[in-house]
Amino acid sequence: MQINWCIKGIRGGPSFGDTEALSVMNDTGIQSNWLRVNASMPVNRANIAAQQALNLMALDSHVNDYGAVGATSPYISLSAGCREFIGSSVPTATYPAYRTALEFATDWGSTFGYLYRCWVITAPQIAADVMGIADEVRDLNIFADFYQFHYEGEIAAKIVVPTNQIQWVQKVESNLLPASWSDGHGSRARKNSNFRQPQTISNLISELK
Repeated sequence: MQINWCIKGIRGGPSFGDTEALSVMNDTGIQSNWLRVNASMPVNRANIAAQQALNLMALDSHVNDYGAVGATSPYISLSAGCREFIGSSVPTATYPAYRTALEFATDWGSTFGYLYRCWVITAPQIAADVMGIADEVRDLNIFADFYQFHYEGEIAAKIVVPTNQIQWVQKVESNLLPASWSDGHGSRARKNSNFRQPQTISNLISELK
Protein backbone atom coordinates (compact mmCIF):
# COMPACT_ATOMS: atom_id res chain seq x y z
CA MET A 1 0.00 0.00 0.00
CA GLN A 2 1.01 3.61 -0.46
CA ILE A 3 -0.39 7.02 0.42
CA ASN A 4 -1.15 9.62 -2.23
CA TRP A 5 -1.76 13.32 -1.72
CA CYS A 6 -4.56 14.55 -3.99
CA ILE A 7 -6.59 17.63 -4.83
CA LYS A 8 -10.37 17.54 -5.29
CA GLY A 9 -12.18 20.31 -7.14
CA ILE A 10 -15.86 20.94 -6.41
CA ARG A 11 -17.83 23.46 -8.45
CA GLY A 12 -19.58 26.25 -6.59
CA GLY A 13 -23.12 27.44 -7.28
CA PRO A 14 -26.49 28.38 -5.74
CA SER A 15 -26.66 25.11 -3.79
CA PHE A 16 -22.98 24.85 -2.93
CA GLY A 17 -21.38 27.89 -1.32
CA ASP A 18 -19.06 28.63 1.58
CA THR A 19 -21.23 26.97 4.22
CA GLU A 20 -21.52 23.75 2.25
CA ALA A 21 -17.81 23.80 1.33
CA LEU A 22 -16.75 24.03 4.96
CA SER A 23 -19.25 21.33 5.93
CA VAL A 24 -17.54 18.93 3.52
CA MET A 25 -14.25 19.45 5.34
CA ASN A 26 -15.62 19.54 8.87
CA ASP A 27 -18.68 17.28 8.83
CA THR A 28 -19.46 15.03 5.87
CA GLY A 29 -16.16 14.38 4.12
CA ILE A 30 -15.95 14.28 0.33
CA GLN A 31 -18.90 12.08 -0.58
CA SER A 32 -19.47 10.10 -3.74
CA ASN A 33 -22.65 10.75 -5.69
CA TRP A 34 -23.74 7.21 -4.80
CA LEU A 35 -23.65 8.11 -1.11
CA ARG A 36 -25.60 11.32 -1.64
CA VAL A 37 -28.41 9.70 -3.65
CA ASN A 38 -28.67 6.89 -1.08
CA ALA A 39 -28.49 9.15 1.97
CA SER A 40 -31.82 7.92 3.32
CA MET A 41 -30.92 4.23 3.07
CA PRO A 42 -30.61 2.50 6.47
CA VAL A 43 -26.99 1.99 7.48
CA ASN A 44 -27.15 -1.80 7.51
CA ARG A 45 -28.51 -1.87 3.95
CA ALA A 46 -26.21 0.91 2.75
CA ASN A 47 -23.15 -1.00 3.95
CA ILE A 48 -24.08 -4.00 1.81
CA ALA A 49 -25.24 -1.96 -1.19
CA ALA A 50 -22.11 0.19 -1.21
CA GLN A 51 -19.89 -2.87 -1.40
CA GLN A 52 -22.02 -4.33 -4.19
CA ALA A 53 -21.71 -1.09 -6.16
CA LEU A 54 -17.91 -1.39 -6.31
CA ASN A 55 -16.48 -3.43 -9.18
CA LEU A 56 -14.09 -3.05 -12.09
CA MET A 57 -16.87 -2.41 -14.61
CA ALA A 58 -18.26 0.40 -12.46
CA LEU A 59 -14.79 1.92 -12.12
CA ASP A 60 -14.23 1.66 -15.88
CA SER A 61 -17.52 3.47 -16.50
CA HIS A 62 -16.68 6.14 -13.93
CA VAL A 63 -13.37 6.91 -15.62
CA ASN A 64 -14.23 6.39 -19.29
CA ASP A 65 -17.98 7.16 -19.46
CA TYR A 66 -18.61 9.51 -16.55
CA GLY A 67 -21.42 11.35 -18.33
CA ALA A 68 -23.51 8.18 -18.29
CA VAL A 69 -22.89 7.04 -14.71
CA GLY A 70 -21.50 10.00 -12.80
CA ALA A 71 -24.76 10.96 -11.08
CA THR A 72 -24.81 7.68 -9.14
CA SER A 73 -21.15 6.63 -9.17
CA PRO A 74 -19.67 5.20 -5.95
CA TYR A 75 -16.24 6.51 -6.97
CA ILE A 76 -14.74 9.94 -6.31
CA SER A 77 -12.38 11.53 -8.82
CA LEU A 78 -9.31 13.10 -7.22
CA SER A 79 -6.26 14.42 -9.02
CA ALA A 80 -2.70 13.59 -8.05
CA GLY A 81 -1.21 14.99 -11.27
CA CYS A 82 0.71 13.05 -13.88
CA ARG A 83 3.51 13.13 -16.42
CA GLU A 84 3.03 12.24 -20.07
CA PHE A 85 5.60 10.96 -22.53
CA ILE A 86 5.53 13.15 -25.65
CA GLY A 87 8.71 12.08 -27.42
CA SER A 88 12.19 10.76 -26.80
CA SER A 89 13.88 14.09 -27.55
CA VAL A 90 11.81 16.32 -25.24
CA PRO A 91 11.00 16.32 -21.51
CA THR A 92 7.76 14.77 -20.34
CA ALA A 93 4.70 17.01 -20.11
CA THR A 94 3.61 17.69 -16.53
CA TYR A 95 -0.04 18.09 -15.54
CA PRO A 96 -0.09 19.39 -11.93
CA ALA A 97 -2.84 18.13 -9.64
CA TYR A 98 -3.73 21.63 -8.45
CA ARG A 99 -4.22 22.91 -11.99
CA THR A 100 -6.39 19.98 -13.03
CA ALA A 101 -8.60 20.28 -9.94
CA LEU A 102 -8.81 24.04 -10.43
CA GLU A 103 -10.19 23.60 -13.93
CA PHE A 104 -12.87 21.20 -12.69
CA ALA A 105 -13.77 23.39 -9.69
CA THR A 106 -14.29 26.48 -11.84
CA ASP A 107 -15.78 24.69 -14.86
CA TRP A 108 -12.78 25.85 -16.85
CA GLY A 109 -12.98 29.44 -15.64
CA SER A 110 -16.73 30.03 -15.77
CA THR A 111 -17.68 29.97 -12.07
CA PHE A 112 -16.26 29.92 -8.54
CA GLY A 113 -15.37 26.70 -6.79
CA TYR A 114 -13.47 24.97 -4.00
CA LEU A 115 -10.28 22.91 -3.82
CA TYR A 116 -9.62 20.29 -1.15
CA ARG A 117 -6.22 18.81 -0.37
CA CYS A 118 -6.55 15.30 0.99
CA TRP A 119 -4.76 11.98 1.17
CA VAL A 120 -5.91 8.46 0.41
CA ILE A 121 -4.43 4.99 0.67
CA THR A 122 -3.90 3.42 -2.75
CA ALA A 123 -3.27 -0.15 -3.83
CA PRO A 124 -0.33 -1.17 -6.04
CA GLN A 125 -2.74 -3.38 -8.01
CA ILE A 126 -6.35 -3.16 -9.17
CA ALA A 127 -8.65 -3.04 -6.13
CA ALA A 128 -11.83 -1.68 -7.67
CA ASP A 129 -14.08 -3.62 -5.29
CA VAL A 130 -12.17 -3.01 -2.06
CA MET A 131 -13.75 -0.28 0.03
CA GLY A 132 -11.37 2.08 1.81
CA ILE A 133 -8.59 1.62 -0.75
CA ALA A 134 -8.34 4.04 -3.68
CA ASP A 135 -7.29 3.05 -7.20
CA GLU A 136 -4.45 4.88 -8.95
CA VAL A 137 -6.08 4.88 -12.37
CA ARG A 138 -3.45 7.33 -13.66
CA ASP A 139 -0.97 4.42 -13.63
CA LEU A 140 -1.21 2.90 -17.11
CA ASN A 141 1.00 0.00 -16.06
CA ILE A 142 -1.97 -1.13 -13.94
CA PHE A 143 -4.93 0.38 -15.80
CA ALA A 144 -3.82 0.01 -19.40
CA ASP A 145 -7.29 0.76 -20.82
CA PHE A 146 -7.75 3.98 -18.84
CA TYR A 147 -5.62 6.16 -21.10
CA GLN A 148 -8.26 8.51 -22.54
CA PHE A 149 -8.16 10.92 -19.60
CA HIS A 150 -4.69 10.03 -18.35
CA TYR A 151 -3.66 13.70 -18.22
CA GLU A 152 -6.12 14.25 -15.36
CA GLY A 153 -3.84 12.23 -13.07
CA GLU A 154 -6.81 10.57 -11.47
CA ILE A 155 -6.96 8.70 -8.20
CA ALA A 156 -10.38 7.08 -7.73
CA ALA A 157 -11.48 7.03 -4.09
CA LYS A 158 -14.55 5.09 -2.97
CA ILE A 159 -17.80 6.09 -1.27
CA VAL A 160 -16.30 8.87 0.92
CA VAL A 161 -13.01 10.56 1.79
CA PRO A 162 -13.23 11.03 5.59
CA THR A 163 -12.99 14.49 7.08
CA ASN A 164 -9.78 13.78 8.98
CA GLN A 165 -8.02 13.04 5.69
CA ILE A 166 -8.80 16.53 4.35
CA GLN A 167 -6.07 19.04 5.18
CA TRP A 168 -7.60 22.26 3.85
CA VAL A 169 -10.14 23.83 1.52
CA GLN A 170 -9.41 26.81 -0.74
CA LYS A 171 -12.08 28.95 -2.37
CA VAL A 172 -11.25 30.07 -5.91
CA GLU A 173 -12.80 32.53 -8.34
CA SER A 174 -13.61 32.02 -12.00
CA ASN A 175 -10.37 33.86 -12.80
CA LEU A 176 -8.60 30.88 -11.16
CA LEU A 177 -7.27 33.00 -8.28
CA PRO A 178 -7.98 32.51 -4.55
CA ALA A 179 -11.28 34.06 -3.49
CA SER A 180 -12.36 35.68 -0.24
CA TRP A 181 -14.70 33.80 2.08
CA SER A 182 -18.05 35.38 2.87
CA ASP A 183 -17.35 35.37 6.63
CA GLY A 184 -14.40 37.75 6.30
CA HIS A 185 -11.72 35.09 6.54
CA GLY A 186 -9.93 36.54 3.52
CA SER A 187 -8.67 34.43 0.65
CA ARG A 188 -6.53 32.05 2.68
CA ALA A 189 -7.20 28.31 2.66
CA ARG A 190 -9.24 27.13 5.62
CA LYS A 191 -7.40 24.46 7.60
CA ASN A 192 -9.01 21.44 9.17
CA SER A 193 -8.44 21.36 12.92
CA ASN A 194 -9.23 17.62 12.96
CA PHE A 195 -6.85 16.71 10.15
CA ARG A 196 -4.65 13.67 10.72
CA GLN A 197 -1.23 13.62 9.09
CA PRO A 198 -0.74 10.54 6.88
CA GLN A 199 2.61 9.88 8.55
CA THR A 200 0.71 8.69 11.61
CA ILE A 201 -0.50 5.59 9.75
CA SER A 202 2.58 4.88 7.64
CA ASN A 203 4.64 1.72 8.02
CA LEU A 204 7.57 3.60 9.56
CA ILE A 205 8.04 2.25 13.08
CA SER A 206 10.52 4.01 15.33
CA GLU A 207 13.07 2.11 17.33
CA LEU A 208 12.57 1.66 21.07
CA LYS A 209 14.60 4.04 23.21
